[in-house]
Amino acid sequence: SMKKVNSMTKYPSILTYHDLYKGMALNTLTEGKTFAPDAVLEITEKVDGMNSRLIYLDGDFIIGERESIVFAKGDRIQNSPIISPMLNELETFFNSSLKDNKNMLTVIYGETYGYNIASKKQYVINSNNRKYRVFDIVQIPIDDVHKILSMDIVKIASWRDLMHQPFVDTDTLATFCKEYNIMRTPVIKEVTGSE
Repeated sequence: SMKKVNSMTKYPSILTYHDLYKGMALNTLTEGKTFAPDAVLEITEKVDGMNSRLIYLDGDFIIGERESIVFAKGDRIQNSPIISPMLNELETFFNSSLKDNKNMLTVIYGETYGYNIASKKQYVINSNNRKYRVFDIVQIPIDDVHKILSMDIVKIASWRDLMHQPFVDTDTLATFCKEYNIMRTPVIKEVTGSE
């Protein structure tokens, strides 16, 4: 069902590694939440916009915001202001040979931003300027998709929130975006886990 697909492909809750005090992050890490010292971490810009995801399989696609599905290929579901910037940015992806891959569900997570999207302040040149930047990708083999969708919706949500979605690593993300000419969320710098 569409509710299960929506739950399976939502972005999980973002982990907080810093201690919190009255809703403010402190400059200390929560005990037990650390990074491997030699892990390479990317620090990226937080784009102020609308969290958007493209759910793609074998030439068909669905687009969702953070919480709900808002569009399906062929106008099968209502329209939304996030549609055109996503489709424009993902044009090379849609025209690629990937559309023939029937064995992998690909979910592209990004931020749609610009005029009349999310924030009250819009730093754009003209009122029609909207863009899309990718920050993560999940790729799920079709056999696993069937197994996940056979679970009830509570178990699917638990599977997602326990971080079982198979996110690609940062090198694969960079290669994917370069290959399909997709703009990434800007990387500010890379640091090691010990840093």
